[in-house]
Amino acid sequence: MIHGRNAPQAPTFEAARERLQLALEEHGFAMTSQRRVIYQELARATDHPTADDLYVRLRQQLPELSLATVYKNLHLFAGIGLARAVATPDGRARFDARTTRHHHLRCT
Repeated sequence: MIHGRNAPQAPTFEAARERLQLALEEHGFAMTSQRRVIYQELARATDHPTADDLYVRLRQQLPELSLATVYKNLHLFAGIGLARAVATPDGRARFDARTTRHHHLRCT
């Protein structure tokens, strides 16, 4: 993980919400409370979470949230350019809302 002044900054709450709203509208999708909460958590995350990670973080806030909904929305976000799926050696997709070019380091 990169720390310090070269580390990419997470967008503010309002910036993330506006970015989500514009992208969804542009691609013909509706804003839902679940999409908003999932994207906001992804945008503030610095650990490139998996769908399972996000589900665990959000299920108390949204008890009606299903793991399938998290997966579908993460793939939707990646498909419309709001997020990137990051490949990992274990085959689990990790997601990153920072779509600008930046490095992912893994120490072994």
